[in-house]
Amino acid sequence: MSLQFQDRFWEGNGFDELRKYLKLGQDFCKDVASILAERAEIEAEYAKNVARLAAKASKVNRSQLGTLKTAWETFIDRMNAEGEAHKQFGHDVATETSKPLKLFFDQQTKARKPIEATVEKAARVLSDRRGDELKSKRNNYGKARDCEVAYEQLEEAKSGRSGKPVSEKDVQKMEVKVKRAAETAAKQDAEYKDTCRKAEEARQGWETAMYNCCQKFQEMEEEREKYLQSLFTKYTELLGNFIPGYQESCNSIKQNAERIDAPSDVSEATEK
Repeated sequence: MSLQFQDRFWEGNGFDELRKYLKLGQDFCKDVASILAERAEIEAEYAKNVARLAAKASKVNRSQLGTLKTAWETFIDRMNAEGEAHKQFGHDVATETSKPLKLFFDQQTKARKPIEATVEKAARVLSDRRGDELKSKRNNYGKARDCEVAYEQLEEAKSGRSGKPVSEKDVQKMEVKVKRAAETAAKQDAEYKDTCRKAEEARQGWETAMYNCCQKFQEMEEEREKYLQSLFTKYTELLGNFIPGYQESCNSIKQNAERIDAPSDVSEATEK
């Protein structure tokens, strides 16, 4: 069974690694869209150059006769057709691959933002709750220690181990101090348990957010690769539709070239 994103991008800085991985995929899509757009521009520019060359070629055809003239006219006609084919191919590459790809990764980028924001918020809450938990733990230890010290002092006073005489009034004061310390410690212990509960809830909230993030990001990554697969297939289809036109031009030019009849053209020239 193949590993899932939630199996890989989890511990430590897994979220940052996951975002970095998706960022690389986004950058790749940007580069592919840019290359396809540039390819479309090259095709459009090539089409313009071929059209200008065809117009130039048509001006040198006026002095020719017969089969040579027909062959040359076919050459010009197919050159124009080639220019139109390149123009259409460039247009198709732009409208059916480059622009849709840019729209696709823009939509994915937009869809990722609220997911990332949810994880980031959950992480901040967890960090704050862990901080509260640590602070409360220290306070809890301090209050418990204060209670222990007060109780030990009371016991020493009652047993006479303190080494100095202690009055009944002093003992009563110590008993009140122990009672207050115990109440404070109990209150602090309850607060510590509450911060532990909140920290655990925050941990579970972060875990849920991270799990959902991994799941959704994996779906988006699979969607990205499937989209690129269909895009590359579409490009090959466009290229495949473009190639037959070239073959047709080659056949047409070749056929008319083979029909050039020098004796016939010379005879036609002498008859003028």
